Amino acid sequence: TVTLTSTSMTDPTFTSDHYMFSRNIKFYGVITIDAEGDPDAVFYIAGMGTMQFKDGCSVNLVNGAQAENVYFVANKNLLIKKNCDMYGNFLSCVKVDVDKWSTVHGRLLAITKVDVCEDDINGLGVISLTGNPTALPTAEPTAWPTRTPTAVPTADPTAGPTAEPTAWP
Repeated sequence: TVTLTSTSMTDPTFTSDHYMFSRNIKFYGVITIDAEGDPDAVFYIAGMGTMQFKDGCSVNLVNGAQAENVYFVANKNLLIKKNCDMYGNFLSCVKVDVDKWSTVHGRLLAITKVDVCEDDINGLGVISLTGNPTALPTAEPTAWPTRTPTAVPTADPTAGPTAEPTAWP
């Protein structure tokens, strides 16, 4: 874990790690998420207070970074201001607020409330939320397993008795 005391950052670069801001944090400019060639790299960027992405802020994924592996977490509010282009998962213990003309490629999660362009009067702003579910639901529920044994054993039998009896699942 990397503990940071900054209250604002302009054009920061994060490599795979767990970053913890000890207070409110404001991001400006381009946030670069650098996987350093590892497409499974995970990025956890958390703040103990409110996390703000100021007007025009964006997330740039480089060197194999994947949006689904990027987590921005705020202990209080998480605010995405105007004209932002964001990639990742945005989580708040209180509220996520997305302002007009912003695009979020990922998920918005909050315990209390997610507001999307609350101040957008007469449809003047455009919000775009993108993302695909990880798996589509099946048309019919899958069958529950039964205790009926199969005709053919599913595993090689042991050479002799085991020391402990085998428990039922």
